Amino acid sequence: MNKVGYVISLIGGILAVVFSVLLIITGPVMFAGGDVNRFYSENSSDMGKIWTDIGDYNGVDAFLQGNLKDYVSGYTDALKTIDANELEDMSTRYNMDAFHDLAGLYNKFEGYIPKLETGILVCLVASVAALVGAQVARKFRTAGGAMVLSAAALTLVFSLVASSIIPMAAASLLLFLGGLLQMAKPKAEIAKNSQETAGSGGGIQQ
Repeated sequence: MNKVGYVISLIGGILAVVFSVLLIITGPVMFAGGDVNRFYSENSSDMGKIWTDIGDYNGVDAFLQGNLKDYVSGYTDALKTIDANELEDMSTRYNMDAFHDLAGLYNKFEGYIPKLETGILVCLVASVAALVGAQVARKFRTAGGAMVLSAAALTLVFSLVASSIIPMAAASLLLFLGGLLQMAKPKAEIAKNSQETAGSGGGIQQ
């Protein structure tokens, strides 16, 4: 067993698990953080009106003009069911480009969410496989090392699918390094093979 490779693989696997869980935050931020920030910068003064118009469109009474429970449940239902078509309709009805921009953000996230879910699931499974591979390599260095290397490739590719490759790249790099070290022949085995080769050569000469 290569102790250095084992330790590096464990560290890489643990980091991969952590970064896989954090994909739910880092993924959306890196995917559309700039667009969301731009939207807020351009429409910060109209956020109150946007909120009020969403309520008006869905028949929710203005704040403090009705039952508070109905106000909360009305907005909750509205936000659950709102879609890009409704946002475009609001843009026309209230003559606000902000709703058109929101519709664009909605469509962008609608196509991204399945990728994010797949990325998180595969990265988590691959991270656990890396930790298992590190243990397997203690007795079966080639098989265990191959598991760690495969996990490194999967975490790298699917973190890219989830649009958050930078944090995971560090963990993947450690897994690549750890997997290669665990697959390498131990020095003692190399020395033994060298001695056996030298002995066989000496016997033939005699």
